[in-house]
Amino acid sequence: MKKLLAIIILSLCFITPSKADDIRDFQISGISLGDSLLSFFSKEFIQQTLKDKTKSYYYKDKKYADLILSTLKKEEPYDFLQITIKPSEKLFYVHSIAGQINFQDNMLKCQKEKEIIVSDIKNLFPKKNFETFFKPHAIDKSGKSKVDQSNLLLANGIIQVECYDWSKKFPYSDKLIVSIKNLKFRDFLMNAY
Repeated sequence: MKKLLAIIILSLCFITPSKADDIRDFQISGISLGDSLLSFFSKEFIQQTLKDKTKSYYYKDKKYADLILSTLKKEEPYDFLQITIKPSEKLFYVHSIAGQINFQDNMLKCQKEKEIIVSDIKNLFPKKNFETFFKPHAIDKSGKSKVDQSNLLLANGIIQVECYDWSKKFPYSDKLIVSIKNLKFRDFLMNAY
């Protein structure tokens, strides 16, 4: 398990001390915020994925879309990637990227892994503090689904490490998500709904 965590941290963070507050220096599966998705996938593949409702999700105003993709490398620790783009952009710039690991109804194990990842990221930013929240998930009106979320705000983006504990009424498994978002997309999410 320690090897898995080392891979997560190494694939998440490639920073230099002079730019340690720049979210673009972080990578998940080798992809950074602001990268063109065309550097990793063909235009045809991206357009086809956007049409597939099982592999894409459009936000309410269709300004942004999430693509649900397999990891790029076999040795990646993530089960899949969630990449946010603006479908209207010709170069399909990355506005958010998240790596997800399913924990099959094991929230305690997820939270232990989350604590280790947050601790490792804190070591990279000794002058920055994570904000942590444990709250009901907004989708579940019964309040039985929970989110354990830690956020680290940087100059031009946010790093989030989250555990989701879904109630049995939802068809989802518990999961750990490590994500990076630019501030425009984060603000969009906060005001979109």
